[in-house]
Amino acid sequence: MDDQNTGAPAANTDMNAAAAAPSESLLTGTAPAAAAAPAAGVPESYAAFTVPEGLQITPEDHTAFSEVARTAGLSQEQAQKMIDYYSGTVQKTTASEAQRRIDQRNASYQEALKVHGKEGAEEANRALSKYGTQDYIQYLKDNNLDVDPKTIAVWRNVYKSESQGQLVSSNQSQNSGIVNGVDLKKLYPNSPGMTGG
Repeated sequence: MDDQNTGAPAANTDMNAAAAAPSESLLTGTAPAAAAAPAAGVPESYAAFTVPEGLQITPEDHTAFSEVARTAGLSQEQAQKMIDYYSGTVQKTTASEAQRRIDQRNASYQEALKVHGKEGAEEANRALSKYGTQDYIQYLKDNNLDVDPKTIAVWRNVYKSESQGQLVSSNQSQNSGIVNGVDLKKLYPNSPGMTGG
């Protein structure tokens, strides 16, 4: 019976100890970490970081990174080193992507030459230069569509239609009113510029 009595007070002592330590976690049995005081050298706010030419840090990015750097306990110099590392990574990735686009463009051009030949590409360029706006041509270039075999096929067909007299400009139809032997003035008498006689 003495063993039971000896064990009972010990159990009460353990329960009292658990009740006395309310900051102890029920799941892990350890006290949660106290909020760490800012480390020495961690600024309240970080000065502007320097980045290589061609990159920029927006005010929103500066605020977000400053919070992360402050939480990590980084000094201004340490935070700048992180920015330098990340900037280098971004530049390498950007250069790699640019090279991939150049390689893709060259491959598309070689495919277009196989399909249409140099003459076909030149014909497409003549038609595109004549009928395409600068914005449209720039869009094609930005998206590597100016060397796409399908785009070249379309513009080559425009060139062929024009050279065979099958392509009618808006001025030609308004002035003569006859396209491929059809009198548009009679067919569309109410259309602007199609006054019949």
